[in-house]
Amino acid sequence: MDFASPGFVLGSISAAPHYKLLLSGADTAEAFGLITLTLPPHDDSPLSTSDLCHAKGCYVVRGTLAVTIADRTITVQPGEAVYIAPGVQHTYWNPTATLVEALLILTPSYSSGAESSDHYIVSCPSHITA
Repeated sequence: MDFASPGFVLGSISAAPHYKLLLSGADTAEAFGLITLTLPPHDDSPLSTSDLCHAKGCYVVRGTLAVTIADRTITVQPGEAVYIAPGVQHTYWNPTATLVEALLILTPSYSSGAESSDHYIVSCPSHITA
C-alpha cells in the first residue's frame, strides 16, 4: 500500500512526504508494522504526530533526518536509529539537500486500513488502552 500527501508523483522526487506500507499487522500476527518514509530535499513542512498506542523505531537508510521528540531535536544519520515511546509528540523533517529514506517500525502493529499520510496509525489494538 502506498500513500502520500497530495502532489506525490510515482517514480519522481516528490514535493511531499511519501509512505509505503511494507508489512502490516496481517503479515506479522499483529506484532509490528513496517513502513518506509521518504522525504524530499529541504522538506520544511514537518510531519507531526503522537501515536498513543504504538512505540516507534526510526532507522535512517539515506540522508539526514531531523526529529523533534517532545522538546528535543536531534539529527539521525544513515545507519542510526531513534526510539519514540508511545504517546510522545514527535516531528520529522528533512533539513538537507539530500533525499531522506527511513524505515519506521511500529509495535504493536496497527490496523492495515491506513489511508492517510497525515496519521497512518488508525486504531489501537483491542488489548491496548490509550
